[in-house]
Amino acid sequence: MVAFWLVQQERLRNNVEQGAEAGQALEQINSLVEDNAMLAENLQTWAEKERQKGEAIGLQKGRQEGRQEGQRLAAINLLKLDLLTDEQIAQTTGLSLAEVKVLRSDRSH
Repeated sequence: MVAFWLVQQERLRNNVEQGAEAGQALEQINSLVEDNAMLAENLQTWAEKERQKGEAIGLQKGRQEGRQEGQRLAAINLLKLDLLTDEQIAQTTGLSLAEVKVLRSDRSH
């Protein structure tokens, strides 16, 4: 009976040790899961910031192109009136004198 009790105690001790090891393994797994979640969140945050940067750059380029197109159209309309010199049109529209001369030459062809 004592031998049986000793065997049971030894089994219980082994189970407790295995339980402690399992608990440590579970803690490591939980830590890895938390690390994974944190990395995923960081990646998502980074991707969103990069998307916003790209969007801002695209908007800035679009505005610049729109302004340039508006300047060109204004110059073309002023050239059609044939009331101003190329220098005056350049000054009024913000285009360079060379750009106005190109627009005038394109218009005459």
